[in-house]
Amino acid sequence: MTTTLNKIAYENLQDQVVVDIRENTTFRQGHLPNSLNVTAKQKDKYWDGLVKNKENLVILTDKEESLVDFEDLDPNAYLLFEDIPQEVLVTSAEITAADFLQLPDDQDYVLLDLRHPDEITRPAPEKNLVNIPLEKLADNLEKIDSDKDIYLLCGSGGRATAGDAYLTAHGYNKTHVIEGGIKAVIQAQGE
Repeated sequence: MTTTLNKIAYENLQDQVVVDIRENTTFRQGHLPNSLNVTAKQKDKYWDGLVKNKENLVILTDKEESLVDFEDLDPNAYLLFEDIPQEVLVTSAEITAADFLQLPDDQDYVLLDLRHPDEITRPAPEKNLVNIPLEKLADNLEKIDSDKDIYLLCGSGGRATAGDAYLTAHGYNKTHVIEGGIKAVIQAQGE
């Protein structure tokens, strides 16, 4: 299926809101600075909470076929990942669950759990824990101290990646995605 969207050249990007729809793990390995990350699986639940400015919207994808899931959102254009110079890409900071659990006791940080309270069957470590569901993150930034390291946690890493992208796009520069989410934390704790 072909898209009806206009393709934009990387060189023509200016003040557009770029939403990268590639899978979270691929996004973490390299993405445009200040781009948001919302996959097709996350779109229905998290789009409105994360994409506040829907004007001048560009969808970034690795294949045109993926655009069909986003055309109903009326983006202005799309950009193919392969057309972006590699030297402008940035990566998301990641930390293994084991390394997170080994942080010094005196280290001051925020552990941001992006799961919805209704789904929490395995609680996150309590030290410095702040629970803000991903869909409410944009409305609760004042609860997150931007001067501290922020470790993002969810069920398996997908929402933490989306949350990391959102925070980074809004000036938070000490963010770290906990690889594998709460599943990996529980496993690293030996439970």
